[in-house]
Amino acid sequence: MKILLHDLSDWIFPRICYHCGERLESGLMALCTLCRFYSYPLATRFPGILPEPISRVQPLWVFEKGGSLRRLIHAMKYGGLPQIGHELGECMGLQLLPDLFRDFQVDPWQVLLLPVPLHPKKEKKRGYNQANLLCEGIQRIHSVHVAPDGWIVRRRFTRTQTGLSLEKRTQNLDQAFDMVANLKETGFMTKTQFDAKIRRWIHREFTIPAPDLTQIKLILLVDDVFTTGATLFSLMKTLREGLDEVNLVQQRSEVIQFAGVTLAAGGW
Repeated sequence: MKILLHDLSDWIFPRICYHCGERLESGLMALCTLCRFYSYPLATRFPGILPEPISRVQPLWVFEKGGSLRRLIHAMKYGGLPQIGHELGECMGLQLLPDLFRDFQVDPWQVLLLPVPLHPKKEKKRGYNQANLLCEGIQRIHSVHVAPDGWIVRRRFTRTQTGLSLEKRTQNLDQAFDMVANLKETGFMTKTQFDAKIRRWIHREFTIPAPDLTQIKLILLVDDVFTTGATLFSLMKTLREGLDEVNLVQQRSEVIQFAGVTLAAGGW
C-alpha cells in the first residue's frame, strides 16, 4: 500500500532534477543519473598552503552563487531532506574516493571518515548533521569507516561563517572543537575485537564494524562546502592534538595521513 501511495504521489507531483529539470528516476531526490556525473564543473584540489599534517583538500564541484548547486546544498542542510545528503555522498564516493585510494596507496578499510561536527543546538534544530549524511552516502559506495558519534564534538556555538573573512572565520572557530579524552568510550576497539567483528560482518551478521584505529592509514575530514578552510583547519588542529595526547601517532610504525574532501568549493 505504501509503495502504491508513493508511486501515485510521484505521478501527481513528480520530482525533478535540481540541475537539468528533467523528471527523476524512481528513488532519487536530488540529481538524475546523468547529472550526477555531468552537471557541475569539477573542482581542482585546493591550491593554497595547507597546515600540517593535511596534505590535500579535494572538493568535488565548484560552488557558484545563484546556481542550482546552491539550492541543492541549501535543501540538504535546511530542507529536512536527508536523502539528498546520502545521494550527494554517493557522488563523492564515486568520483572522489577512487583517486584518493590510489594516490594515498590505501584500501577502503584503512580509511576513516571524520564528518565536521555541528553544535548540538544546530543539529537538533536541523534533525541531522549534513556532513554525517555525506559520509553515510560515501559508505554506500565504499567499505570505509566513519568516526563514532561524539569522538570530536563542537563545544562552542559559532555564528554563521557566511560573509566572514579568513581572519574572522579563524577567530570565530577558535577552540570550537574538542576531542574526548578516552577513545575507548566512543566505539573504537582493540585489534582482536575488530577482527572478530570483521569475521561476523563477512558472514552478514553485523554492520561494518567500528575500526581498530591503529590500522587506519588515512583520515579524511568531510564537509559540505570548502571556502577558506578555516573550519577544516580548526578541526584538524583539535584532531592532531588529541591523537598526540593519547600517543597514538607515536605508537604507530606508519604515519597517519590526513586530507579533506568536500562536496563543493567556493571563494578561492
